[in-house]
Amino acid sequence: MNATQNLRYPGVRPFERNERHLFFGRARDIADLYDLVLLEKLLVLFGKSGYGKSSLLKAGILPLFTDFAADAHSQYKPIEVRFGSYLEGRSFAPFEATINTLTKELQPFTDADFLNAWFKDKSSLWWEIKRRQNKDQYRFLLVFDQFEEFFTYPADMQDAFATRLAEALYELTPQAIRTVASDNFTPEQRDFLATPFDLKVVFSIRADRLSLLDSLKTKLPAILNKRYELKALDEKQARSAIVRPALLSPEEGNFSTPAFSFQPVALDQIIDELSDEKTGRIEAFQLQVVCQYLEKQVQKGLIADRDDDQQPDIYPEDLPNFETVFEDYYKDKLEELSIKDAAAARILIEDGLLFVNDATGEARRLSKDPGELVQTYQRQGVTPDLLQKLESTYLLRREANSVGGYNYEISHDTLIAPITKSRELRRREEERQKASRRARQSFLVVLASVLSMIGAVVLALWAIKQRDIAEESLKQIQAERAVRERLEFKSKRQDAANFMAVNYCELTIRTLADMDSIVVRHPELQPELDSFKVEVNRSCNLMRYRQQQ
Repeated sequence: MNATQNLRYPGVRPFERNERHLFFGRARDIADLYDLVLLEKLLVLFGKSGYGKSSLLKAGILPLFTDFAADAHSQYKPIEVRFGSYLEGRSFAPFEATINTLTKELQPFTDADFLNAWFKDKSSLWWEIKRRQNKDQYRFLLVFDQFEEFFTYPADMQDAFATRLAEALYELTPQAIRTVASDNFTPEQRDFLATPFDLKVVFSIRADRLSLLDSLKTKLPAILNKRYELKALDEKQARSAIVRPALLSPEEGNFSTPAFSFQPVALDQIIDELSDEKTGRIEAFQLQVVCQYLEKQVQKGLIADRDDDQQPDIYPEDLPNFETVFEDYYKDKLEELSIKDAAAARILIEDGLLFVNDATGEARRLSKDPGELVQTYQRQGVTPDLLQKLESTYLLRREANSVGGYNYEISHDTLIAPITKSRELRRREEERQKASRRARQSFLVVLASVLSMIGAVVLALWAIKQRDIAEESLKQIQAERAVRERLEFKSKRQDAANFMAVNYCELTIRTLADMDSIVVRHPELQPELDSFKVEVNRSCNLMRYRQQQ
């Protein structure tokens, strides 16, 4: 699709102000809420997640306050404020976030400069708005979207915000200024001070968080008095929201598809499949996801012109599987990425931009700075380029923050359920893989132990064999030595006999001593030696006797 071409159905993201021409099905809500905002200073818009509160404000209500055709008393300067979920040490306090947004949207005029010397408390919302007032701009509309995020902030920050908002809403001039006005200001300055600005406030909050507003009623007593409930689309509204955008010509919105139509039976099936069983109503978000799926089927040329009216015609067989359409939507968006980017995107979205309370199972979106996301998950493959890709797929959306930049967040609350499910499946798979790795590691350890044991056994057997060889060699050496020593014994006996024959008794006796040393190692020769010693003694005694005669 050409980057300058548009889709008729925004899918998961809310409608924007410049898409009011595509925002069908809410005419009654737009008229009623618009009248109520004009009548009230403080108003609460509430409804379930996925009903389209942000779209109603952006594409339905806010354009009416800036429309050149609106009555002069109906033209307000709208200022949208988002706090984002509280992150300790990173988030601005709600009051600071509001002032930062004001500073970004509106520059102060010089008309109120004379108050600088007298207005000591600069941490005042009244002061910040008064500085932006002149004769042509004195009507302001503060819209706090996703206001449930406010209650994630510490109680002291909540109290400070409520106090300052109450002052801006209900005090014409703070007491500190009134006490010095008559004596220190010129008539023109007093006239400026006496001319109040007209401030209106709209809080948009999820229905299941509405009770949280009760904590603000001390400072803002009227906060629960005027409320507008946005309900899901009824059948007539849903049909309008489905059919009318498809009938617009490409030129009316620079669309990427030709005009197309829904066959009545297909339209009836969409209504039937998306309608709540109890109320019969349809969530706007779900409708947009289904319609965007069908628009992209048209874009791909997968839906034909079946009645020759030059327009593709959507039949029942073209519709998605409604049981898994939102899970499929998330999966399909991921599949538009490379395998590497999809893996990184899942970790980013499911871990970085989704908070899940493990105790209650409750999940909510988080809003984070792109630099923080890249720094935290760069090892997993998250880059600025990947963030832009996820934005282009509408899985993420940019939301202006309070310091002139922007944050990223999951595009819609209705995606929380399929993303949470995907997160659980991914973590189970990760645990399975970890368990598999642990099992493989354990197997390798056991295998190493077994191999080590086998090696030890083999080594032991080898050692035994070597011992046996050594013992056999020793025995052989000992046997050979025994043979040599026996031969030596015989040789010594012969030497002794020879010495004795020539009457060398002394040499004979020395030789007998040598024979004694051999007999110590060969006791079996002892009898032979003893017998020979008797013979030697007899001979030597005889020889000594003769010598004496």
